[in-house]
Amino acid sequence: MKVIAGFISAYLSFLAPVTEPALFTDDAPLEVVVFADMDAFLHDRSDSASYHEAKILVREGKMSATLPAEIRARGNVRRRQEFCSIPPIKLKIKSKAPASPWFVPGHKYKLVTHCSSETALLKEYLVYRTLNILTDTSLQVRLVRITYHDTQNNHPDIQTWAFFVEDEDDFADRMGAKLVEDRVSPETLVPGCLTRLYAFEYMIGNLDWDIPSGKNIITLAFPNGARVAVPYDFDWSKSVDAPWTGLAPEFDRRNLPPLCRSEAEWSHTFMQFETHKTQIRQLYNQFHYLPVEELVPSLSYYEHFFIMIQKDRWKGTVFQTECG
Repeated sequence: MKVIAGFISAYLSFLAPVTEPALFTDDAPLEVVVFADMDAFLHDRSDSASYHEAKILVREGKMSATLPAEIRARGNVRRRQEFCSIPPIKLKIKSKAPASPWFVPGHKYKLVTHCSSETALLKEYLVYRTLNILTDTSLQVRLVRITYHDTQNNHPDIQTWAFFVEDEDDFADRMGAKLVEDRVSPETLVPGCLTRLYAFEYMIGNLDWDIPSGKNIITLAFPNGARVAVPYDFDWSKSVDAPWTGLAPEFDRRNLPPLCRSEAEWSHTFMQFETHKTQIRQLYNQFHYLPVEELVPSLSYYEHFFIMIQKDRWKGTVFQTECG
């Protein structure tokens, strides 16, 4: 166990101190109004979707700014009209935009929209925040109270929830690392971080990821040669249970892809989850933007995981310890 802890400590020591992006320095919801031709945007959902002229009004406390921008639809399943009334958005702040506390002119930002369920949107946001609790090597998010205003006056304003997800390039820069574009073998990744990734995906009940293909996984390469896989996109997890996924009953039963670790290695990983268990509970219990009854299923799902990792009978069965 000391060897594993030493390896992870040495890896973390190579992370350069970086400045946190201004957009993600606060947990309070940001107010955003998007002004755009909504018909033009909503009917352009193909793989080659174009950017559409837009303007955003941003407010936080006494600060506000109006910024020229462009928006286009992004995503895979959630881009499709039969699943999402408003698809996920790639927001590009124009290079001529004035300086603001939140956005960099010329930069692009990923916005996760409510799709067809505010509840699922907010639960997915909480999954990102849960990962932030477990490790700093995770994508940052910012909750947004957003209003869509149709500049052609064909639709009434829509006010709902959304959240920004940190851009992959910005994330790599913040970590002092480079994005790995090639296919990655799990055996080339930092062992302790890989074990935590598997345990996290198992905890939230997510099967919609794969390291070799890069499905919903970002891989970072650090100056010391260490490689770390970082997950994103959690709408297909059981803890979110988004209505557009149509998750079958078998998703109620967690499934862990093959990963063999010694009992000591699993115990070390489980200790990380145990250490942050109270913080994770508080994150959900103190989240005031969903009624308690909406959060109980997610918390109950996590509690079952916490019970499992305390019992030795799961080691060697679900958590493989006999490595051939």
